Amino acid sequence: MPKVSVVVPIYKVEKYIARCARSLFEQSLNDMEFVFVDDCTPDNSINILKSVIAQYPNRENQIKIVQHTENKGLPMARKRGISNTTGDFIIQCDSGDWVDKKMYETMYNEAIKNKADVVVCGYQVTDGEHFTPYVNCQSIEKELFIQNCLFQKESASLCSKLFKRELFQNEIVYPIYGMGEDIALCLQLIYFCKKICFIPKPFYYYFSNQNSISKHNSVESVVSRFEQAYDNVLILERFFRQNFVMGKNMELSLDCFKHKQRDLLLPVISQKEYFKLWKTCFKGINRKVVFMPLSLKDKMFFLLRITRIFKS
Repeated sequence: MPKVSVVVPIYKVEKYIARCARSLFEQSLNDMEFVFVDDCTPDNSINILKSVIAQYPNRENQIKIVQHTENKGLPMARKRGISNTTGDFIIQCDSGDWVDKKMYETMYNEAIKNKADVVVCGYQVTDGEHFTPYVNCQSIEKELFIQNCLFQKESASLCSKLFKRELFQNEIVYPIYGMGEDIALCLQLIYFCKKICFIPKPFYYYFSNQNSISKHNSVESVVSRFEQAYDNVLILERFFRQNFVMGKNMELSLDCFKHKQRDLLLPVISQKEYFKLWKTCFKGINRKVVFMPLSLKDKMFFLLRITRIFKS
């Protein structure tokens, strides 16, 4: 059984997959498994991946390429990849990103040394030229970690977290839609864990493609992203309520998260129908904002919007 399995969903990443794959195959940890999920990508990503694999004969027996016959989206690609892993620990890597060559060995050793079932590392956000590291973790206590993720004080990315295999054997509700899918899955896994460890080193490199971001500013894209995020918020809320973890602090954390997610509609809020959706999508959220740990700027911005509500 491999020590670590890495799941890599693939869809339209022909410009980046070679960089990602090389960073994986050059890991200092030898006993690994790599599961690439071809989510019916229409470009040349898989052929490029195969050409890179041929350059690492020592890794060939550790690699699986799982194929979808139709595009099912990122969450389903993650789920399919996880079901094809055999490692003691499982982690995700997005195919547009890359990792430090010591990332998985360091995280695995930390897990074994501390008997942890989740290991979190720092990360860097980059456009390829500029790098911004994030290496802080406010708390590794499970409930506080969940709350901080909901407050967006901690990253809920699956790619900077190594999870013990057994965590996936619990009753997990896998997201269907992409926006917010990482936090919806991550916090369920965190809930079932017993111990979290943090490594303050920015091992993971998130590639921020500004050209890609600008393509998602159409009304249709904005509304679609909100609807996806809304569905994933409901997954989390149902999960927390069913598992009886909705105390006062968790309620406040979830309300804050709802408030942040509905603000995905801000680019189209000038249109009446979407302004109405913004103010009604989460019942009772408006009167709770004043109690949320938001910045003064965020609260003032909210008050300006709420003024418009009373005038409408």
